[in-house]
Order: sequence, then structure tokens, then C-alpha cells
Amino acid sequence: MFLFTNFVLTMRQLYLMVMLIIFCIFGTDARAQNDFEYLYNKGVVLYNKGDANEALKYFLKASTVNPNEPNTHYQIGFAYLALGNNQEATRYFEQFIKLDPNGVKTQSAREILRTLK
Repeated sequence: MFLFTNFVLTMRQLYLMVMLIIFCIFGTDARAQNDFEYLYNKGVVLYNKGDANEALKYFLKASTVNPNEPNTHYQIGFAYLALGNNQEATRYFEQFIKLDPNGVKTQSAREILRTLK
């Protein structure tokens, strides 16, 4: 006879067990807080949804995880630009150019800087 004949899971108990397993496998927000790709991509999604303020938080955190990634500085520049903070936008576009002086986006960053100065 089956050892666990008295063990019956309700749908709610099963759901909670599955959610706990998923949570354990995929981690918590704490893990995501140090995952550059997660932070950067979350920032892009938020920015594209029109939430530059929240996007900026994710981009800034991503830049602390990987400070030499030029695209993060580029995105931070756009987020500050969207928020009307031209001084910070200028600072981050200049940093982007220093990190990627011959990149594909460098010319557009230079043009933005010309309009900001």
C-alpha cells in the first residue's frame, strides 16, 4: 500500500509549494540587485514605458555594478534628459563618449551635447 495514503494536497497547498519552488530557483530581488543585465534591461523597459524616473534608478544601480559599460551611461543621459536635468544628462553623455569614443552611438551623443551646451 502507498506510504502516503493520508497525504492529500489541496489546490491551494499545491500552488503555494510550486510558488515556493519557483522563488527558490529563480532567486529574490536581492540577487537581481547585483545582476547587471537584469538592472539594465529593467531600466530600458521602464524608460520605454515612459517612466524615466524609475528607469533612472535601475540604470544608476546598473552603473554601480558595471561602471565601465558605456551604454548604461548613454541611457542615464537620456533618462536625465527626459526628467529635465540637463546638467546631469551632459555629465553622463560625456562619460559615455569617454568610454566609447568610436562607438555607433557616439555621434548622436555628441550632437545631443551640442544642443545642451
